[in-house]
This record gives sequence, C-alpha cells and structure tokens, in this order.
Amino acid sequence: MRNNSTIFKNPQEPHLFDLSSIGSIIHEDKTIQINQIDHYFQKGEVLYYDVRTNKFARAIAVNNIESEACGIVSDVIDKDNFVLIAKGLLETDQYTFDENTPLYLSDAHAGKLVSIQPHSVIKQIAIQATNGIIIDIQRGWKTTSTSSSENLEPYTKAELDEIIKNVW
Repeated sequence: MRNNSTIFKNPQEPHLFDLSSIGSIIHEDKTIQINQIDHYFQKGEVLYYDVRTNKFARAIAVNNIESEACGIVSDVIDKDNFVLIAKGLLETDQYTFDENTPLYLSDAHAGKLVSIQPHSVIKQIAIQATNGIIIDIQRGWKTTSTSSSENLEPYTKAELDEIIKNVW
C-alpha cells in the first residue's frame, strides 16, 4: 500500500481571471479589462474585489476588507465592461489637488480619493500629478480611535482650504 497516493480534484471553482498578481508582481501591463454585468462604475473610481459576491465594488476606508483597493477604473467601455489600472498614470481632471499631494481612499464617499487622511483606515492610493493622478497603491493601516479632546488644535487657513477642496 502506498502512502499519499490519492489524487484530489481541485476544490476551487475556475475563474475567468486571476487577481492575485495585481499590484504584487512587477510586469509591463498594469491594466486589466473586466467584464461585470451592470457595473455602474465611472472613470476614476477606486475598486476592491468583494469575495462574498465575487464582484468588484467601490472601495471605502471604513474597514480592512472594503479598503483593500486593487485599482482604479481607467476606462468604461460599456455598461458591462471596464478597464482597471493598478499602477501608473491615469490622465483625468476629476481630482484637482495641488501637484504631488498624496491622495487617500475616502472614508465618506465610496470609490473617491481625498487629500486629507481619513480617521479610521488610512490607505494612500495615488499622488496628484499635473495631468491626472499617479496610481501607486500603498499598504493601509487601521488607526486607533481616541475619545480624548485634549489634543485638538484649530485648523489653519491652508488646512481649511484643503478641506474645502475635498467637499463635493
């Protein structure tokens, strides 16, 4: 009798594409065309892959799952197809912050970027460029919440101007 002679069938269902290498392996092509029925995404929105529904959804900085961005919509082909970019320049006029400003995943609006660090999960997605944004998704972290108001400081004029740019 031979040990370990049993061959098992692959328990995982086959997928149309493998997302495990996006953002982790250096390769030339950093975009991927995705087919998802009635996706309703727009160019410039940050997405994550929801394993519960096996679909892409708009990322938001509220927890470790929904903030795990895998890319930004770079082109909407039609209602069922879009292109996702994981790294590089995305030419868009959607974000109009000062050049070289780090852009973080918003904790208030799903799929959007802001220049002010959110309160619960901090995840830098891109940097503002003159003709768009440079996508370079960084590892995020969850902050510890503080209930003390002793360390609060008033906003400066420059900080208030930056806050106004983030309101839409």
